[in-house]
Amino acid sequence: MVFGLVSLCLISVLATWLVDQLSIPIPGAIIGLLIVFTICVFRGKPGKYLERSSQTLTLYIPLLILPSCIGIMDHWHLIQKEWLAILVAICVSVLFTLITMPWLFAKLVSKDEREQSL
Repeated sequence: MVFGLVSLCLISVLATWLVDQLSIPIPGAIIGLLIVFTICVFRGKPGKYLERSSQTLTLYIPLLILPSCIGIMDHWHLIQKEWLAILVAICVSVLFTLITMPWLFAKLVSKDEREQSL
């Protein structure tokens, strides 16, 4: 589990460094998620260390979300000013998720069934 946590921390540091060096207007956490996603896609699975550490981190999601909630309250004046754009972005992302997740799930299940039948 320690190896998985260290790997996640290194990916986070790498992503933050990439954002700083390339002046990308995307948060480092998102770049880090894309890096982890890319690694999982190329490997075909997350690996036992990453899987074990991510299952442990899932138990602490409320603590990981708390700083974001505090940040939202700190920028409440911006939310009041740009509420329509935020609402549209949330609705579009929810619709995108509702459309793509069942498709992705079906694709992964069929892939798993094909592998098991071999």
